[in-house]
Amino acid sequence: MAYLKGYHEPETKEEEKRMQQRAQGYQIINDELYKASVTTPLLKCVASSEGKQLLKEIHEGSCVSHNGPRALVGKTFRHRFYWPTPINDASSLVQHYDGCQLSATHSNRPGG
Repeated sequence: MAYLKGYHEPETKEEEKRMQQRAQGYQIINDELYKASVTTPLLKCVASSEGKQLLKEIHEGSCVSHNGPRALVGKTFRHRFYWPTPINDASSLVQHYDGCQLSATHSNRPGG
């Protein structure tokens, strides 16, 4: 966001080229960062902590969706949210959630 607003000046030509390429899919609207998506018009960029909370709410909250990581991330994207590590966060959530481990064919829960 700092690069798009002109607050960040890349130190090298390589960094400038990399930042230009990475910034192509992003837009700032009303001082909020959005990412262009293939499936939906724009995804609102949120912090990783907010993204993890969204995953948790979808997984065990009102939606009660005990899906795998990819399906869970798909639902958050359909709700138009984006953050840098959604697949890793969803995998961690599913692997450590007791309700999913009770019905899984291969449990990741510790013995006892």
